[in-house]
Amino acid sequence: MKKILLKSTIATAILLSAMTLSAGNLHGLYTNYEYNEETGDSTNTATAFKLGDKGIYTATTNSDKTGFDMPTFISSDALKDFNSTKHFITSNYWQSNLLFSFGEKEVRVILLEDGTVESKILLNDFGYNQGWRNDRDVRLTRGYSQDIIGFGKTGVKMTRSIYDTNTNTSKYQKAKLVLNDFGYDQGWRKDKHVRTLGDIGSINIALIGFGDEGVFVSRTGGDFGSEDYNYTTIPTFNQKKLYLNDFGYDQGWRNDKHIRKVINYPLANYINNPRILAFGDDGVYTSDMNVTTEKFEPKQLAVGAFGYNQGWRKDKHLRLLTNVTSEGGWPREKDIVGFRDNNVYVSKGNNDGTFEAPQVWLANGFGYNQGWRVTDKRILFDVNDDGYVDIVGFKNNQIYVSLNNNGSTFADPQLWLKDFKENYSFLIPILSTLFGD
Repeated sequence: MKKILLKSTIATAILLSAMTLSAGNLHGLYTNYEYNEETGDSTNTATAFKLGDKGIYTATTNSDKTGFDMPTFISSDALKDFNSTKHFITSNYWQSNLLFSFGEKEVRVILLEDGTVESKILLNDFGYNQGWRNDRDVRLTRGYSQDIIGFGKTGVKMTRSIYDTNTNTSKYQKAKLVLNDFGYDQGWRKDKHVRTLGDIGSINIALIGFGDEGVFVSRTGGDFGSEDYNYTTIPTFNQKKLYLNDFGYDQGWRNDKHIRKVINYPLANYINNPRILAFGDDGVYTSDMNVTTEKFEPKQLAVGAFGYNQGWRKDKHLRLLTNVTSEGGWPREKDIVGFRDNNVYVSKGNNDGTFEAPQVWLANGFGYNQGWRVTDKRILFDVNDDGYVDIVGFKNNQIYVSLNNNGSTFADPQLWLKDFKENYSFLIPILSTLFGD
């Protein structure tokens, strides 16, 4: 088997909306990069995929980047006997064609590449038979190192891979309980609290929880950006501390109304700093971590829009985060893209944690009144390889695309694939989302 891990296909958007286990969201996109050594030319083509209980459909953009070619069905044993009430699948943020399947008794990695699928058992842990539950626990994969971190019943458990250059394969270590906190037994609940991760510098990890009293953090040792921990050693975590007396349940934040996320805000040279981005009642708030003081800075109103009091609802409207106003490159300030009843709004990110006032980038497209629901997947992805991120929507076995007009507006949606199936009536969706808590 070829090397499955550490291949450079990068996901381009952060999903900021809560999802439930329902049909229609088993979709994704990844980039195929090809380099011609003789001519020095390179090309990128986008491939869309859809997962089902019998296998996977894929469809690649055509040669002139105006649509998707006919889909291909790929059988996969990795999806056999998959039960969405007990198991789930997530993708790796750095590598959107790399899927992690948490099944009955094991974690399996699924690689989609060049119209094929490969799967490999990573370790016998984090599965249903080991006591993990979708309605109680949170299981995440982290970044380029592809760590697996689970917020379980008794605390936080972690494993990471060791890459063997001789065999060109990766092997995961035995999972280890790294913190006796942030678990169900310590009072953390999925319907009240949010648990997630943040990268500090280039190596260190922060476990971040939005609890009752506010934002709690447990981080690995070392200074900002230090190399105290390498990519193969499972680190130790300090006991959690209250980093900010805000954004918690006691301050009025509710999972059914508000969105609370931690994004890794890029500083320079791939050095990150965690930033809270929260969609509250009055708009969007941000707060940056101060590593020296071990606090989050007091929250600031980043833009008075996209909030509950402005009519945005988690069960109706998607709010995504990526860069849509400039071409590729790193670091880039992220923008907010919101899908409302009729229109798609964009708030351009500034360099200080704030956003410009939202502007209508697309009228009468991809909104609730056009029949789109939060269970209909909409992804921000560059499908025509012009450097700008487009809207790709999956609905009723069809794919619609709204191209980015050079970072200014989105074009009217066009049907890029009429039938994302091959008349297999048994192929039905099995879970709701590839991202999120």
